[in-house]
Amino acid sequence: MSVVGRFLGSRGNSYIVSLLGFSTFLFSVLAFIDIGLKGNLIISNYWSWVLIEGIYIEMGLLFDSITVVMLIVVTGISFLVYCYSIDYMAADRHMSRFISYLSLFTFFMVVLVTAPSYLQMFIGWEGVGIASYLLINF
Repeated sequence: MSVVGRFLGSRGNSYIVSLLGFSTFLFSVLAFIDIGLKGNLIISNYWSWVLIEGIYIEMGLLFDSITVVMLIVVTGISFLVYCYSIDYMAADRHMSRFISYLSLFTFFMVVLVTAPSYLQMFIGWEGVGIASYLLINF
């Protein structure tokens, strides 16, 4: 990505990230239609992380009606912030770094919202904290 990123420049990278953010928002709307309106529930467990006697923690994704509503909020606001940041940060030399911090924040918010276990939710919460720290110090 760095070769393509250097060719496109920070503004081109920002447009690509905004396009990906918008596509994520569209997928969230589709998930809301399938899960929120139809009342479906999807739990995807990808691997077992902790297997101790009496404790069983898996890493995966949980999609229920509350999750898809929060996904629409998170991805929609993130897309709007991406669009606003393109013009607001146009004169900044480190715009690509700012957009990467913003993308990291969005990623950890999605991890936080779709977490099926408290441990994965804690990872998302701490990731949001780290990304907030990076954005504030930017």
